[in-house]
Amino acid sequence: LAAVDHLLAAAVLLDHERDWPVDLEAGRYNTFVHYASPLPQIPQQQTANRRRVLERIVLEHATKPYFDLIQNQLHRSSANAQLAGCPEFVAHIQAFAAEVTDHQARLARNVSALLKEATGLLLGETYHH
Repeated sequence: LAAVDHLLAAAVLLDHERDWPVDLEAGRYNTFVHYASPLPQIPQQQTANRRRVLERIVLEHATKPYFDLIQNQLHRSSANAQLAGCPEFVAHIQAFAAEVTDHQARLARNVSALLKEATGLLLGETYHH
């Protein structure tokens, strides 16, 4: 049961990272927004929360601490599944962990490309990184 709980916690955390703009727009609570911003998730704070999330993504290289939290949940899930003698479930958890790693890497590449583009716009075409 603990293996499933930790896997579900990781899945929710990843879902919130993926859906944060939609959740913020719709006024739904989102753990990723909560991670990135201490402000309440109310309509009056929507713009400020969006800015804080984007700043956190850029400043923390695609929010490594948040993804570490997801991977920690998956590690705990896998350890519990191993103790329970469920190799197929362990394999599923490991595949999900690889998906999380791939998603984090894509996010980091996207952020890097946006920063490079923004730097080029600010400093002109002669800027080379």
